[in-house]
Amino acid sequence: MTDRILSVGEDFTLRPSVKVADANLPARLSKTSLDAAYSDAAATTTALAGKTAKGELMLNPKDYGAKGNGSVDDTVAVQAAVAAAFSTGAVLFWPNGGYKTTANIPNLHSVRHRGNGYIIRNGINFFPDPASNRVNTLYVAPSATGGVATNDGLSATEPKNVQSALDALSNYGPVLGGQWTIQHAAGTYGGGYGFPRIMSRAKIKFQGPAMGGPRITPTAVYDRAGAAIDWGVYTVDRAQVSFSDLKFVGFNRTAINSGGIRVGEYNSIDLWNIHTDAAEIGFFALDHAVYNWGGCYFKNSNYAGIHELYMTLRNSTGTSLADGTVFENCQFGIKAKELDTGHADYSTFTNCTWAIHLSRSSTMNFSYSTFNGNGTCVVVAGSSTFVDLYTTFGTGASKNTVKYRYMAGASNVALAATENALSAPYVGMSEKSLAYGRMATKHTGTLTDTNIVPLGKFIQGDFQGEGAWIKWDAYGSANITVAATLRLRVAGQGVVVITMPVGVYSFKFEGRMYVTASGADTQRADSIMFWNNTGAGTSGNVIGGGSRTVPLSTTSTDMVMGIFCTLGATADSVQIDQAVMLTSDL
Repeated sequence: MTDRILSVGEDFTLRPSVKVADANLPARLSKTSLDAAYSDAAATTTALAGKTAKGELMLNPKDYGAKGNGSVDDTVAVQAAVAAAFSTGAVLFWPNGGYKTTANIPNLHSVRHRGNGYIIRNGINFFPDPASNRVNTLYVAPSATGGVATNDGLSATEPKNVQSALDALSNYGPVLGGQWTIQHAAGTYGGGYGFPRIMSRAKIKFQGPAMGGPRITPTAVYDRAGAAIDWGVYTVDRAQVSFSDLKFVGFNRTAINSGGIRVGEYNSIDLWNIHTDAAEIGFFALDHAVYNWGGCYFKNSNYAGIHELYMTLRNSTGTSLADGTVFENCQFGIKAKELDTGHADYSTFTNCTWAIHLSRSSTMNFSYSTFNGNGTCVVVAGSSTFVDLYTTFGTGASKNTVKYRYMAGASNVALAATENALSAPYVGMSEKSLAYGRMATKHTGTLTDTNIVPLGKFIQGDFQGEGAWIKWDAYGSANITVAATLRLRVAGQGVVVITMPVGVYSFKFEGRMYVTASGADTQRADSIMFWNNTGAGTSGNVIGGGSRTVPLSTTSTDMVMGIFCTLGATADSVQIDQAVMLTSDL
């Protein structure tokens, strides 16, 4: 065949020598532009030939009468093409052009799509096969205002419900191209919605109507309303999502396992103007998640405004207190549990039991933050560290009870001013050694129950609801003619009792117990042993069975944990040469 240059406006007819795999492809294409004619014919022929070679059936909206010129109403043709593709399992190929529609397209998101064409609805473009620079929006609304799964969500007048919009994303994978937005209408939503397991090249925007600033109450509200729902919205592993202008109310169904937003491992997350009220946890970030946040408002959290677990990275995006995040009336404002790190700058913590809690080698920079009326501003445990430059603490009615409470291995990177004076060191978390054999404590001459070794002191709530193992070792000597009693007491109540046998001997009294906290602190002791130098040992007993509830008050006499002894004869003696108490990290 001899090549010939066509003149502008001349009809272009496919020659028999050009193999077209789809018999339904029109044999004659009329174009007003020569370049467009070549481009469209070549793209269509190549795509159809490649797909049919793989055994896939491919349909084209133009086969059903669509014009794709952006002005003619193609609704009926597009609906017919989608229906055919849905019923046959075919791929729907969209040649270049804009396909104007004016009504809902059933099953649009249940069909596989290819091609560069796009759907136009109310002046908004939707790309069935989006390239990376294309933007797609799915509109959602509460069911009470028209949000249903059978709508295509291409405009605010045909909105989907939230879960069907999220489910639709999986049909454009396995790697989601383009930039996608789940746009909420104002109204009240239920909750319990989960993102599909899908990779995306850009963060999926999950947003309510833009409120125009930080901490402005959103009009798109998720309200559990007493239903059996744990989370407002949750993601799976490796998701990328930007949440903005949404409020979550009442997600407090399950202790430490319910709340507003829960994101999975290796997530990349943005939070902007997210509000939670009366949630167990406002925002929960799991292992290796990275999140950026600003302008949020977490209040009345039963557990934590933000809870991080294992190697999460936080970056506050606020540049002043005006666009920072507020934590109000939460048990924990922020709880960073293990190897978490990052910034919480320009935050405000008000009336929280513990504003910030760091444990297990976590790090936080909360510079330029403000603390007002909190029980304890910062708890630092287990080799954690923090930076607090230019921090402000309230005075008068806004005064905090305790500024800093330190535990074993904690270090403070920078103290901005003398006002950040330390509270009394927290004795419960660090190793406590008494005498080391140099200053013996001896009990003799009385039959009263006497605290011969005060091991440590605890305040109610020191275990922050998570609990800790406490281990003690006491070494000493005894001269016993009448059997004596050795006890471990906490808050004035006996927890463990050992009967000391008759004889003259050296001994070791050791054990461990697990302490949990829920209102009162409960001790469960095990591995309790008493050994003497003859090699004989006896197991101890927990008083009152397998556990013992000991209410801890704020009076100093009630907080003592110690080893008490009652002698059987006044001439007998028990001497403690060394005592050590260790507690695990919280």
